[in-house]
Amino acid sequence: MPGTVDPATLNGEWLSYHEDPRSSADTTVFRRAGAPLPRARGRNVITLNPDQTADLGGPGPTDRRQQRPGRWRLEDGNKLLLYSGQSADPTQVWRIDAVNEQELVLTRESS
Repeated sequence: MPGTVDPATLNGEWLSYHEDPRSSADTTVFRRAGAPLPRARGRNVITLNPDQTADLGGPGPTDRRQQRPGRWRLEDGNKLLLYSGQSADPTQVWRIDAVNEQELVLTRESS
């Protein structure tokens, strides 16, 4: 991944694509909302807005999507920090391995 990611490329709704062979316990491949994906019982969703607010979601107990508000920040050019609610500390820290118009590949880092 290049050293610096343009924050504008991150804006939008991203759905986890766990069927991708690159997905693992630490790496998650996301596709833009509207991209063709196979049916799944639930997908994690990250919506990154230009004002650095975020909606973080995933399947709930009945497989219906549950969303929670949050914020996001880009650090060191390629590290995505996600904050749930009003948390002062990031709840998720990801290294951006790849991003383009259709795909976002993230690897979990310790926060």
